[in-house]
Amino acid sequence: MEVTEANGQGPEPPDDRLAVQSAVARVLAEAGTVPDATRRMLVTIGATLGWRLGAVWDVDPDGEHIRCVESWHADGMRAEPFEEASREVAFEPGVGLPGRVWADAQPAWIADVTTDANFPRARVAAECDVHGAFAFPIRSVRGVIGVVEFFTEAVAEPDAYLLDLMVTIGHQLGQHIERIRAEGAVRASEARKTAMLEASLDCIVSMDHLGRVVEFNTAAEQTFGYSADEALGREMAELIIPPGLRARHRAGLKRYLETGEANVLGRRIEITGMRADGSEFPVELAITRIGLDRPPTFTGFIRDISERKRREELDRFLVAAGALLGASLDYEEALESVTRLAVPAIADWCVIDVLEEDGSVRRVAVEHVDPDKLELARELARSLDDPFGLGKVIRTGEPEHFAQVPPEAIAELTPDPRHRAALESLGFRSSVIVPLRSGGGGTLGGLALISGESGRQFDERDVGFASELGRRCAGAIENARLYRERSRIAHTLQQSLLPPELPTIPGVSVEPRFRPAGQGIEMGGDFYDVFPVGPDTWALTIGDVCGKGPDAAALTALARYTLRAVTMHEERPDRVLSELNEAILRQRSDGRFCSAVLAMLQHRDSGVSMEIASGGHPPPLVLRADGTVEATGGSGLLLGLWTDPEVSSERVDLVPGDSLILYTDGVTDAGAPDRILTPGALARLVRSCVGMSTHAIADRIETAVMGPVEAARDDIAVLVVGVDAPPVASGEGLRVELQRRPEAPSEARQAIAGMADAIQAAALEELKLLASELVTNSCRHAVAGDEPIALELEVEGDVVRLSVTDAGQGFEPEVQRFDLDSESGRGLFIVDALADRWGVERSGGTRVWAELDTSADRPEL
Repeated sequence: MEVTEANGQGPEPPDDRLAVQSAVARVLAEAGTVPDATRRMLVTIGATLGWRLGAVWDVDPDGEHIRCVESWHADGMRAEPFEEASREVAFEPGVGLPGRVWADAQPAWIADVTTDANFPRARVAAECDVHGAFAFPIRSVRGVIGVVEFFTEAVAEPDAYLLDLMVTIGHQLGQHIERIRAEGAVRASEARKTAMLEASLDCIVSMDHLGRVVEFNTAAEQTFGYSADEALGREMAELIIPPGLRARHRAGLKRYLETGEANVLGRRIEITGMRADGSEFPVELAITRIGLDRPPTFTGFIRDISERKRREELDRFLVAAGALLGASLDYEEALESVTRLAVPAIADWCVIDVLEEDGSVRRVAVEHVDPDKLELARELARSLDDPFGLGKVIRTGEPEHFAQVPPEAIAELTPDPRHRAALESLGFRSSVIVPLRSGGGGTLGGLALISGESGRQFDERDVGFASELGRRCAGAIENARLYRERSRIAHTLQQSLLPPELPTIPGVSVEPRFRPAGQGIEMGGDFYDVFPVGPDTWALTIGDVCGKGPDAAALTALARYTLRAVTMHEERPDRVLSELNEAILRQRSDGRFCSAVLAMLQHRDSGVSMEIASGGHPPPLVLRADGTVEATGGSGLLLGLWTDPEVSSERVDLVPGDSLILYTDGVTDAGAPDRILTPGALARLVRSCVGMSTHAIADRIETAVMGPVEAARDDIAVLVVGVDAPPVASGEGLRVELQRRPEAPSEARQAIAGMADAIQAAALEELKLLASELVTNSCRHAVAGDEPIALELEVEGDVVRLSVTDAGQGFEPEVQRFDLDSESGRGLFIVDALADRWGVERSGGTRVWAELDTSADRPEL
């Protein structure tokens, strides 16, 4: 079909149409970019075929719109408004001439766009005198990627030959655009790859199938110490793999090439790398194969993890040091453990000084990497006034760091040539000295880390690490001192709540046991007390206060002193406990309470009588001489909770050989929850003590209750009361058995005093002193056990014989010159000075005897 041009010329000859194909091919061959190609293509087609206006439309990446990206118009044509309108609009598929060609993937012809129903730019086309138009798709393997449209001022009838030609040109243009874009993508990819390689913080090293380096980025140059020019083409194994690992590397590469089996591809592993100077260091490595072509290429991504390993090592050290420092409240032992941990892990030599509370500095720990030089290091550290600058650091509270210790520093440290030589032999290359700074900012000492034979050089990072270690050491010192002070206070308060010593009750043995559950700083709530009430009456009490700590201690003090005060005017134990209940309710508002047992003891002809009352407390147990065990003590409610605790009392009589055991619930609950001592089990335990002394009974109960338990779950208090057998008099003498306890010497003196009618006063006083010394000696030196000490006195005319027998192995008597300042030897000195004759006999035990001649004048004592 012929086309009539607006300029009045006739139809274009077919030769021009064939010429345009050749011209377009030449343009595409010469163009280097897509914009250049499309612009020159518009000019070529328009000028060759006589079309006056052209535009190129590109499909958006989202595939939803098509937009004008390039336009051209012939000289003399007023086309700017039309071109501007084209660039401002975007068409959807099927809309407008470009949208229609895009949607149909076919060329299209419009004789007059000003009258076309699907041409949104018709108004501006009429203004610019644009009428005839055709368009064709730009096609590639991906489909339609764009549209080219041409216009003329004249109305133009369709030309099928021209449209067919444009379809061919559209294919050529599409292929050319895809090729240019692909080449650009490759170049961009290579540029990005190069930029990434150079900017990467990790080392990137690639090798071919022969193991030769083909890529070596800037990070690899900096890490391994080779330039890229030095590395490229060389075998990678020789460059960066330590000698001991090269055989494995080469074998692995060979196995992969032969079998395709790989142990490291696609995995992240930690191995050892080697620098150009031969030094080795830890690296993290990930290897990947580039592409699937053969022969293959491999790229390794390598990261120097020396610093990370160092941090991990130091973190592990701090964790271990923290565990050591927290494992013991003996800070000297803990600091010694830290120095042993530090050497050789982080230093060759470690010294710790502690600033005492009186302002003096004391060395508590020294450790050296060479055991043979350790004693030399300790001796040198003791002999130097200010070793390594520790004194200065302690005074100023500021760390000192010597990356490289200069020789003159060693000379300044010690002017003594021998000390200087010793210091140099130990090694003194680099050091970090930090204060032991407490949480409150005070300085508690100093820590020195020194390198020597290892050649280690400390840097600023080590200063920070050492400061953290010093802070933890200071915390351990501070906590230990605080714990010690609190323990001292708690112990003092605890002791103030217990009687300093028990009074002597004639004919009665009283043995206490007390173990608080608190770990040093927590005061217990259990208490006991024994005190006289009248000339022949004694009060014995045991109790348990709710809770632990200062509040419990306050209630314990209230209970103990209230009991003592009330018994001054009230001897009935049930009424005494009722008044204690009233005092707690009146003076305490925190809801705390207690349980208690109070016994009033009086002597009877056959033994003792006790009136016992209980306020919510476990009932005391009576152990009879025949092994019978019975509970006693009345009943009542806990004290401090109710206005009327309903306390009642009960009388129990004890004869010689009987014992009364008062205890708190810690005795039954000590092993809870794994082991509970039931009432039946406790009764059997007490029954097994028949015939034992009060001391032995208390020991057995304590041992059985605690067992392997190191710390009691609850406070434990036990009070064992036993009625002693009276002294046996036979003619002019007596025999008495004494238990190995602190009261035994006093009991011996009381027994001797009962012979006042048979022995003159001066001799009696000497006998009391002799008895006291001999019994004290037996208590101190006899073997531990339940065997009693036998005291015998015989009077034959003017001679009095005193003897003390125990189950011990005896001794060779030797009287030395008495030293007034000595705590030993005094007893035999007194015996030798007072007795007219004395000696030692051993047969199944030890018997020490002494004789006095009462006919001789005795000095008044």
